[in-house]
Amino acid sequence: MESIVRLFLGFFIGVYVARFLGPEQFGILSYISAFFGLFIPIGKLGLDGIITREIAKNERDISEILSSTFFIKLICTIFISILISLYFAVFESQIIFLAIAIVLSLTFSLKSFEVIEFYFRAKVKSKLITISSILGMVFSALLKILFLVYKLELIYFVIAGLIEAIVFITLLIIFFYKENYSININKFRFILSLKLINESWPLIFSGFFALIYLNIDQIMIKELLGVQQNGIYAAAVRISTLFYALVPLLSWSLQTAFVNAKKQSHTLYIERLRLLGTFVSIISYSIIIIILFFSDKIIYLLFGESYSRAANVLIIHAISIVFVYNRIIRSIYILNESYFKFALISNILGAIVNVVTNFIFLEHYGIIAAALTTCISYMLAYTVSGLFYKKTREIAIIQIKSILLLDIKFFITRIYKGIF
Repeated sequence: MESIVRLFLGFFIGVYVARFLGPEQFGILSYISAFFGLFIPIGKLGLDGIITREIAKNERDISEILSSTFFIKLICTIFISILISLYFAVFESQIIFLAIAIVLSLTFSLKSFEVIEFYFRAKVKSKLITISSILGMVFSALLKILFLVYKLELIYFVIAGLIEAIVFITLLIIFFYKENYSININKFRFILSLKLINESWPLIFSGFFALIYLNIDQIMIKELLGVQQNGIYAAAVRISTLFYALVPLLSWSLQTAFVNAKKQSHTLYIERLRLLGTFVSIISYSIIIIILFFSDKIIYLLFGESYSRAANVLIIHAISIVFVYNRIIRSIYILNESYFKFALISNILGAIVNVVTNFIFLEHYGIIAAALTTCISYMLAYTVSGLFYKKTREIAIIQIKSILLLDIKFFITRIYKGIF
């Protein structure tokens, strides 16, 4: 529930901020945010699930695990923040770029405190995370509304995001003080940090390359076409990614059911994947059809006249929803079969295709090319790549059948019999 509230509240507040700022300033904000977004997996060090698992397993060593993770993440996020801030100081002439980068650097550095969140998840105390997150989000939303009323400058909206992170982390720390563990430098164990990173490095690179083809288009648009075009493109992307965000929520909620199905029989496991694949394809095509007919009205209603050119971009970018939604069944399959290196390789493929095709077509065909490139890279990375690896060919064929709705008769029959 917290994730859904956060998703929709963040979306609508973000839309009104974008409408107020206009394409140029929104383009600046989106560009710098995308730049930082590339480095989120490195800042996280791929440790989210691993730390939660280690805390659940090792009751006596929790302070050492938390301290070792916290300080290595703190060093990493501070180092990345300094490098990015230096980049904007050297290569951007407008001071607003550096100012936003500094504020986002502070927000980025606070991610080291996520280790407390891992602790509460491992101890099944997610309610404390929910309370902290919602209070931080609501406080930030109220600030942004206030800034909109007083028509303040762009930097104030970035500061509101920093304040949200500070409120969230402060509340987590207050809750954590009531526990019997601590985070301090005396508990830091360098060898333990290296051991954890040695296990997580495939996840670091997989996440990094996945975010390249999620964010690189906005970075390249700004460099090749300017911030205004990036703002228009970012408006369309914000709508598409609203639907993307539902994917992990659905994937996490269904994971246990598929693990149990696999334990019963491989046939049942595959049938469930086929049913889910067809189901998410029907949902994605429904979304695409709505966007196809009403994209101009959606853009005008949410963002206003100045973003009207985003309508055509939205239509093309929305096509990628079908590949993103079908990634759900592949993610479940890969997790159950532990094919993590394949996930890394397919993400690298998607990143390379995205960068190369954007470099070739973006300057000549504009932001429409960026949207089309996104669809192609998602199709290759999330679906087609599975055909070239024997162990994932089975799920790739299921995905293709789902996308082409070739399993629709099977789906209807099972629904009619009440078996899903």
